Amino acid sequence: MKIPQASSLTTTLDRDAFPANSPSSESDNPQVEPSTDLCLLDKTWTISPAVSSPARNLKPWPARNRVVENAQEVWTELTLFLDPWKIKKHLVKSDVGNQCRLLLPTKTAMVHILPYLPAHESALLDQGQGIYVKVFDLDTELTHRLVLKRWITRSYVFIGNWHKEFVNSRNLREGDEIGLFWDQYTSRLIFRVLSRANALQNLN
Repeated sequence: MKIPQASSLTTTLDRDAFPANSPSSESDNPQVEPSTDLCLLDKTWTISPAVSSPARNLKPWPARNRVVENAQEVWTELTLFLDPWKIKKHLVKSDVGNQCRLLLPTKTAMVHILPYLPAHESALLDQGQGIYVKVFDLDTELTHRLVLKRWITRSYVFIGNWHKEFVNSRNLREGDEIGLFWDQYTSRLIFRVLSRANALQNLN
């Protein structure tokens, strides 16, 4: 018995299974030429009319309002970033008078100064003793040393060279606004005169 070769057998099977001129081959698997045209909606897509996109219910936001809103948001963020003055005070007569001290409210000192002090310095304050605190004047770029002390009333005061190196040297007056904040990297207070009382009066 003669056995057909493998190559001829394969050719025979392919020709019998997939006839070249089969009438159903083109109808069952039509060759569709892909389109290269860009479109937002193909008319052949099926869209159910019962489904509504939430985006269709959104009203357009006028460009003018969007710009104003964005400007307000940016302005707010910049204000928070550029305004580090945690302690602000309009100086009163006793701050610039002969008492030679700057009075700080208890809560202000406890929130914005005491947490940054070493434990042994906080203990000294609790005992009624004074501690030295470095204060850097951002306007003059000079570093000063003031004495921070807690009174019996639990208010905190800066004494020492406050009158000489700040009131006199910076010509501070009643109604002037000063700002302070603690710089954690240099372990000192930063000082600046934020506004002058006479300048505000001139504006009014």
